[in-house]
Amino acid sequence: MRTLYARARYVFIDGMPLILAGRLLGYPLTRDHRMTSIDWLRPMLPDAVKQGWRLMMLGSRPGVAERAAAILRAEFPGLNIKGLHGYFDPTPGSESGEAVLASVRDYRPHLLCVGMGMPRQEHWIEDHLDRLPSGVILNLGGFMELITGELPVPPRWISRPGLEWEVRLLSRSRRAWRRYLWEPWFLLPLFLRDVRTRFGR
Repeated sequence: MRTLYARARYVFIDGMPLILAGRLLGYPLTRDHRMTSIDWLRPMLPDAVKQGWRLMMLGSRPGVAERAAAILRAEFPGLNIKGLHGYFDPTPGSESGEAVLASVRDYRPHLLCVGMGMPRQEHWIEDHLDRLPSGVILNLGGFMELITGELPVPPRWISRPGLEWEVRLLSRSRRAWRRYLWEPWFLLPLFLRDVRTRFGR
């Protein structure tokens, strides 16, 4: 993960816990610094149509990416968009993985949105970055399920204070409990290390 983010040109904040942690570390962050794919994807698509950009959505279960692409194509006539599922062997050199790479290279997307869950999507991008077409590559998690409605979009009044995790925990508890109830405890030592480094304690 560290290697991938070191190679990234831009890193955006997509969760309120990061805003809160940053503020505790003394950074001048506000809710306005938080940005998720739901916030920027649809507002960007009129420009994508106008500029003739090709978009590819890679990930999720078979059929989901295609349905998400069809929804956005209907909302934005003229949009060049393709969906490709993420149920393949991501190991570099695998037969199914090579077929996916060939599809991406043939389509040559200006914007490649990878939604295979963390850290699978990050590993796949890092492992194949030098073989992917030049363009913007984004790791976006479950954004396709949000587009198709399979994952509920939390109301904005819940999003503002950063409580979407409760909605996701209730709607997909088997998949989300580890992320929201177990993994954060492993970040606590890293946060305390940053506090000591930043404030000299």
